[in-house]
Amino acid sequence: MKSDEDRIDRIDRIDLAPLDPGDWTKKAAALAARALEQRRFRRAVVVRGMTALALSAAAALALWFAAPAPEPQHDQPAAASSINMLDWAIRTTDPTEALRYAQ
Repeated sequence: MKSDEDRIDRIDRIDLAPLDPGDWTKKAAALAARALEQRRFRRAVVVRGMTALALSAAAALALWFAAPAPEPQHDQPAAASSINMLDWAIRTTDPTEALRYAQ
């Protein structure tokens, strides 16, 4: 009976060297530096975004308060015979009649 070593010697060996990443310390340092740079970039984006949000909110408030006050409207009250738009849903009013009064 053949030994296990004889069978292993006859099998083609697979070279796993390409899977070995090589210098771990250099690659880990590069990864950490990249992570720090991305963190700085994200922080800068957030700071600029918050600044832009604050400026736009201040501008919106300034425009809101600077707008002229609307003139009061003195419309005549609706006639008692006019039909409310929701009457057709609440009571037995024909929807076409409610729409006629709405126009």
